[in-house]
Amino acid sequence: RNTLEWSYDLLFDDERQLLARLSVFAGGFSLEGAEAVGAGGDIHADDVADILARLVDKSLIAHQRPGRNGRRSSRYRLLQAVADFAAERLEESGTTDTVRHRHLHWLEGLTDGATAGLRGPDQGYWVELLADEEQNLGRAARWIFEGGDPTVGLRIVANLGWYCFITSRLDDYLEIGLRVLAAAQ
Repeated sequence: RNTLEWSYDLLFDDERQLLARLSVFAGGFSLEGAEAVGAGGDIHADDVADILARLVDKSLIAHQRPGRNGRRSSRYRLLQAVADFAAERLEESGTTDTVRHRHLHWLEGLTDGATAGLRGPDQGYWVELLADEEQNLGRAARWIFEGGDPTVGLRIVANLGWYCFITSRLDDYLEIGLRVLAAAQ
């Protein structure tokens, strides 16, 4: 904890803000996700890649290679201890709900093209992309159950129907879909 606090105190303000905002992700994120969720206020989407690279250089964010097919972008992740610490900083900033809202809308946009993509020649790409985001989708579902926007949740669940079918995960997603539907009523 002391090491994290020391490292955090050495960061520039934009690095602190982005690190805190990125704590809403679970299991990793892409640059596109970081831009969608991390931009706002003093941080412009065009600056996120540079700030993210600085956080990687400072060993606060881990960089992972692109997917097997090479068409997807690199992935990033926070170690759990860093994510927990950053989530505390996000809570202290009073912007947790705003950043969670961005996360939900980013996932909605990401899944929006899933059905068409899964029914075409890019099916392998879409299966891999959505598999990478399953932990983020699960976290988004928990936030919806805790009072988030169930309308966005319903759209995400609807967008994932074909993915659930072709990956034989209908039972898992049916349960989540029914809970989101109940939250919407």
